[in-house]
Amino acid sequence: PFLVRLRIARAVIRLRPREVQVARAVSDKPRTSAFARMQMALEGNAPNAYHASVAIPEPWHRTLFTLLDGSRDRKQLAIDLTELSWQEICRAAKSKDGEAIRVAAEFADNPQYASSREALLEFFEERLPGALDKLLRDAYLL
Repeated sequence: PFLVRLRIARAVIRLRPREVQVARAVSDKPRTSAFARMQMALEGNAPNAYHASVAIPEPWHRTLFTLLDGSRDRKQLAIDLTELSWQEICRAAKSKDGEAIRVAAEFADNPQYASSREALLEFFEERLPGALDKLLRDAYLL
């Protein structure tokens, strides 16, 4: 009866023969699977622990995903995101092919964050916990 009520309520029911390895909280050094990181780097999407692909629309979230190998704490993740993004911003600023518009779109709400490395680091330090929580909810973290 309980499962029937859940199904009537259109709840998602996942039955597995064994427990799925997924994080229950964001660890000090969060990680995703090596396969998922590689898939994200190559294709811009990756399977989660339930073999479902959840959209990750923010470009910096996808970059974060590829950095989650378990070797970095949150501070180092913010620093690495800052360096990679700063390089992209500087390259786009010199570009004539519209790349600057794509990069600037990430900071459309708060363009001041793209003005310096320090401001960019502040951006990532503020938003990193929320991004990691989303990856946890979407069953990407191990």
